Amino acid sequence: MKKTMKKVIAYSLLVGIMQFGISASVLEASPRNAQGQDQRQEQHHRWQDQKRDQHQDQWQKQKRDQETRAQLRHERQENERLYRENLEYERHMREIQRREYESEQDWNDRCWRENEYHNQIIAQIARDVVLLLLDD
Repeated sequence: MKKTMKKVIAYSLLVGIMQFGISASVLEASPRNAQGQDQRQEQHHRWQDQKRDQHQDQWQKQKRDQETRAQLRHERQENERLYRENLEYERHMREIQRREYESEQDWNDRCWRENEYHNQIIAQIARDVVLLLLDD
């Protein structure tokens, strides 16, 4: 009697497990659950879109920041060049003026040498600017 009771209990459990498995399959395939699954997929797609948008926003911000830094660096280099040229021009103008004790010939010689030196300095400033632009 005990053996038959054990067999009945075991078969009942087995049938219960099979019923549970079948009902789970039916629930998973039902249209009501498909809507829930669609909602989960839609939420997942929205999440992916948000992540993509965040990544794209970060990339655009980094690009704008990089462009801003490059523009600021260029402006700073241009300002430095103008400042150096202005200093050189002021120095040049002081040197070109005739001194009270100079003869006409000495003044002309000094002006010629100063003009040569001035042209060399301006050319050097231009070369420095080109090298700075090429380094970027």
